[in-house]
Amino acid sequence: MGQSTQDMDLPDPFVDIYPTQPSPKSVSFRLGEKLGRVFLTFKGKIDRKYQAVTQGIHHQVEAESEMERLAQEQWLQEQVEQIAAQYHSQLKRLQHRYAFVSLMALLIGGVCGATVITYF
Repeated sequence: MGQSTQDMDLPDPFVDIYPTQPSPKSVSFRLGEKLGRVFLTFKGKIDRKYQAVTQGIHHQVEAESEMERLAQEQWLQEQVEQIAAQYHSQLKRLQHRYAFVSLMALLIGGVCGATVITYF
């Protein structure tokens, strides 16, 4: 009846697609490979240089922002010191006024009390 497929000699349909021996590389192919490697090498160097430059820029920006923050902090501290000095001077002035008013009230009360005692 029929033969098994193992006994039949069938032509390989993939002979054209997958050659058994590698073909020699042409000059343009080898030149392209070398140019590609050179390109990748330069690309790596450029990437590293770009990263170094951007990292330097980021450090500089961070340093400037830190200096600006410190300057603002110092300015705010000066403002706090000025306001505290004004508050303490006003507090001292009010204490002096209250002491003067209390002393005057004591004197007036004493004089009025002495007057009331002597005349009544």
